[in-house]
Amino acid sequence: MDRATTRRSWRTGATAGVAVSTLLFLFAGCSSNPATSQQPGPTDPLTRSATAATAMPATTVPPATVAPTTTRTVQPIAGAGGLGDVAFPDLGNGGYDVASYTITIDARPDDPSIRATTRIDAIATNDLGSFHLDLHGFAVRSVNVDGSPAAFTREGDELIVTPSTAVLDDADFSVDVSYDGVPDPLHDPDIGRVGWIDIGPTSYVVGEPHGAHAWFPGNDHPSDKAIFEFRVSVPTGVVAVANGTLSEQRAAGATTMWIWDQSEPMATYLATVAIGDFTIQTGVGPHGLPLRNVFATRLAAAAADATARTAEMIEVLESWFGPYPFSTYGALVVDDGFGFALETQTLSLFPRSIAVRTTASQRIQVHELAHQWFGDSLSLSRWQDIWLNEGFATYTESLWLERTQPGYDIDREMQSFANKKYGPITHPTSDTLFGDAEYERGAIVLHALRRTVGDEIFFAILRDYATTFRHASVDTAAFVSLVSRHVGRPMNDFFEQWLNAPTTPALPSR
Repeated sequence: MDRATTRRSWRTGATAGVAVSTLLFLFAGCSSNPATSQQPGPTDPLTRSATAATAMPATTVPPATVAPTTTRTVQPIAGAGGLGDVAFPDLGNGGYDVASYTITIDARPDDPSIRATTRIDAIATNDLGSFHLDLHGFAVRSVNVDGSPAAFTREGDELIVTPSTAVLDDADFSVDVSYDGVPDPLHDPDIGRVGWIDIGPTSYVVGEPHGAHAWFPGNDHPSDKAIFEFRVSVPTGVVAVANGTLSEQRAAGATTMWIWDQSEPMATYLATVAIGDFTIQTGVGPHGLPLRNVFATRLAAAAADATARTAEMIEVLESWFGPYPFSTYGALVVDDGFGFALETQTLSLFPRSIAVRTTASQRIQVHELAHQWFGDSLSLSRWQDIWLNEGFATYTESLWLERTQPGYDIDREMQSFANKKYGPITHPTSDTLFGDAEYERGAIVLHALRRTVGDEIFFAILRDYATTFRHASVDTAAFVSLVSRHVGRPMNDFFEQWLNAPTTPALPSR
């Protein structure tokens, strides 16, 4: 199938799974495709689902008669620039749904600039006279729509494209954007620089939360997932890595193109590329899962030792959440000293400080691995539900220690979080997305749920949640609905208390 067809088939399957859970208690309202007319906003996260919950798979019924041909009036609109997300209202775009990205980059370690072309295959959700792409910086050299030159203008970080003829509703179409220049990273108050980061002989990408459009044009909102192919040309001898699996290396004189294929759908902020002096280490995980780690060569021995329990970690997390959701996994350890790690899909990003065999290093590794289920496979419909990512990953750290570290007391750690008296966590702003509350009160919510329903039901909920919404978009209302189904009664009041009470409630007794 072509990429647009592939996109249609996995989205249909994911939507069907969403419908099963969300309809059962009628807690989640119905909304349209989040990549088109959805306007994420400060709604009650327990009662309004941002997921297209009521869509059901189509069935094919042979027609009894041949309907007469009719002519539809085409009324093209200008696709919206921005989805109105509470945290990033200008990010994302309306009028289309991306099926795939093919990102072709020419880069050199001794040159801070890049030359690139991004091809976007998409499906129109309206008749489009024009549409927006998110793009920060660069000189745009050309834009083609379905192979024909298109007019374009720039307004801030919006690239506004006007094709020579309107794109019709439900049509597959392609956009090719050629651009070049020195990448200009954006700033996040918690993370720092996000986008394409150049540190001399090495470059790497930090995408979360809004750095993707600082190195390629697209629909930069997690609700619009797509499949990716990366074609990165570097001087022969330099390593270029990206999400997914290495499908080909093409040598041409002094240059080698590394082609990486991310065949499962991915949110834009999870895309990554790194070039430089790296050592690629391969191995085998549970059920024959290919493992590939990418280590800065200077750190390779220490990083290999520090990440030696990756296969064991995957096996343990599978026992709680079900099968690992992607075709490969590994760590990308760069020789830089940034103060965070990121769950870049199938290739978690770590700084040099991870390359030690300590409990703290294990916690960070488990946290990013947990995100492959909660954050990557299950990605957000809107940023305000970030607790679904960070709370789940933080609680998984504690589950890991409970399983593997004698003497660890999960109740004591959760109580230490509760003592901080965090406020509500369902309406973060762009400045508070990665505050401690989203992580630690998010973990407390899950611990309180576990104490309330017991281990058997709790772990059944986690597995069902990860399975039902595999490769789909999620929000708080969908999770509440699924929990309610398992418990056998509405759980809205429980989640309202634990998510939104002015301070963290007292943990329930066992």
